[in-house]
Amino acid sequence: MRIVRDIAWRISFWRNTKNSPSQTINFLRRSQYFDRDTIKEYQLENVNRLIRLVKSASPFYKEHLKGQDGFLSEIEGLQQLPLITKEEIQGNYSDIELPCLEGRSFIHSTSGSTGDPIVTKLSSKAQAFRTAGHYRFYEWWGLRPHDRNILVWAKKATVSDSPSLLTSLRRKIREYLVEPQLFIDVFQLSSNSINHHFEKALAHRPVYIRGYLSGVLQFAELIDSSGLDGRALNLKLAIVTSEVLHTEQREFIERVLGCPVANEYGAAETGQLGFECPEGNMHLFEESVAAFSLEDQSLVVTEFHNDHAPFINYVNNDLVNLSTDTCPCGRTSRLIKSISGRIGDFVIADNGEKVSPYLFYYAMKELGDIGYPEAVIKYKAIQTGPNIELILVKGPQYCTEAEEYIGKRIRNSLGASTSIEWRFVDQIPREKSGKLRFFVQLTPDYSPTGAS
Repeated sequence: MRIVRDIAWRISFWRNTKNSPSQTINFLRRSQYFDRDTIKEYQLENVNRLIRLVKSASPFYKEHLKGQDGFLSEIEGLQQLPLITKEEIQGNYSDIELPCLEGRSFIHSTSGSTGDPIVTKLSSKAQAFRTAGHYRFYEWWGLRPHDRNILVWAKKATVSDSPSLLTSLRRKIREYLVEPQLFIDVFQLSSNSINHHFEKALAHRPVYIRGYLSGVLQFAELIDSSGLDGRALNLKLAIVTSEVLHTEQREFIERVLGCPVANEYGAAETGQLGFECPEGNMHLFEESVAAFSLEDQSLVVTEFHNDHAPFINYVNNDLVNLSTDTCPCGRTSRLIKSISGRIGDFVIADNGEKVSPYLFYYAMKELGDIGYPEAVIKYKAIQTGPNIELILVKGPQYCTEAEEYIGKRIRNSLGASTSIEWRFVDQIPREKSGKLRFFVQLTPDYSPTGAS
């Protein structure tokens, strides 16, 4: 069956053979051992190609890079080019986006962890590199892209549980042949549901589990508190993403699930940035991005292959310490020494259950599915006991229907007694650190009256 799935996986990319992940991964298997000079030459060639493209076709970059004469002579010259911020991208996206010249395009949206997500288009080549980068990462750990797995993620409430017959058939074929995956919705994880999810996971016979750090951690916590044996899942690896992984969290997941934990780091707007190898070091994905840190360690990223919406010297607001240390694994890319951030907080429902903070992100994202994609520009939620303060920057489509949907979505997840205080502002206030956070938990030890 493993051979059949391998063939089916390759067939699934035949519609785009030029920019196929199955072709790109062959290059990545070689490039991970390139010497440093070769890596820099590769990066320089790709950056200069990108500069040539945007200066000829992008109204934004024609102005943004007007002081840049010629091309870079070394990759370090990127640090002399002007930076681009999230606010500049959001305000000038139509002048940044270029026509998709070959292959299909893909739409990606950031997680909205800062309350103001970016929606961007992705070229087929950039998508191929992102996907192939993931698959190479799996190979480091002895996994294959079509291995049976568990995904702990979030499901939009607007996605139909009764899709059309054709959609359902396509999904079943993909799940069975290409990517046999058991999906666990983070919004459905609770002490009441964990036995059901655990029994389904046992029957699925997964090789690995992947998901939001907070989702995988909650899954492990519920298994542990319910007296279940997480080691019975026989997992080879737990992959966590989207939030900063701390030592105590890693140790807890490893103890409960009985497998190593590997961390991946990325962003929807610039793709996968780093993958942890079995030696415990996180490797910068240098075949896809060039990156450097500013004096305050804010990371600046340029993705090479997204000709559809190129971001050159994008400040992603993460605080990242890059290192030139070498890794015992033999791979030659630079290392990400540390990523500074905050442990993901949970929202506490009126029955005492923990709920993923991505509840608020999906509540806002789903407004587009009911006809109000521009109802909310930015948002922030603050929990104090049973009260949720929802701070919103209204968009042109904000209306009673949009507000009612948000309130209903939140109360459906947290309980009917949840109090919501609505506050409308022109700008979301930043934290003392200077970063924006879409959710703040002020009462982490809150225990609702009557909760078991």
